[in-house]
Amino acid sequence: MLPVRGLLPESWSPLARRLAWTSLALAAVGGAGMLALWWWSDRLLDRLYQHWRPTLERQIGRVMGRPLQLGPYRGLGAEGLQVGPSRLLPGPLDGSSASVERVLGRIDPLASWRQRAAVLDLSFAGARVDLRRNARGQIWVLGPLQPGQ
Repeated sequence: MLPVRGLLPESWSPLARRLAWTSLALAAVGGAGMLALWWWSDRLLDRLYQHWRPTLERQIGRVMGRPLQLGPYRGLGAEGLQVGPSRLLPGPLDGSSASVERVLGRIDPLASWRQRAAVLDLSFAGARVDLRRNARGQIWVLGPLQPGQ
């Protein structure tokens, strides 16, 4: 072990000093491991998002009755997965549209446990909606939805 003076009290026994250094080393290795796990998870989620983005845009856009443009992946943070500015463009049956500055997604563990399936909690920041009536007086016409879907 490297002799480092002044970091630990001189009154400690050699065993106490060895335990302290071992604890510090384990904490450093554990912290580095957690950082590496977060970095790897962030890269994995970025690749998964890029892969599934066109499918999500198509499926959600079909249900919402208008084209969806999901923003760029902004990273994995303490709050969850973040996506940048996203937009729902005007649909073919009305001129309404919506946009958000940020989409935040996270798994809700308690709801997932109750449902016995993963429950995704989505929240939006900086939402703007432009509602326009069509000739029939409808504001937002959803897309066709098959029974049971």
